[in-house]
Amino acid sequence: MLGAVELSVEGTERADLAMPARKQGDVTRALGHAQQALTAARAGGHQSAMARALDTVGWFRAQQVRARATRLSQAPAPTSTSRC
Repeated sequence: MLGAVELSVEGTERADLAMPARKQGDVTRALGHAQQALTAARAGGHQSAMARALDTVGWFRAQQVRARATRLSQAPAPTSTSRC
């Protein structure tokens, strides 16, 4: 089992990996890093790290929702076929 210091370091490292992944356009990977940072912060009981990680997770989830909404709005409308 990892101690609080190791969990804090792991959480910080994971949080540090999130932004480069986002800059590379990989929001899913960035979100994964942010979630792992949150897990480490919770396990270590670090309130400020948890707050930062929760904010980051929320931000990346919002990015996913925006990207999905954009894809859906740009998708061609389905054609209807009526049967008589």
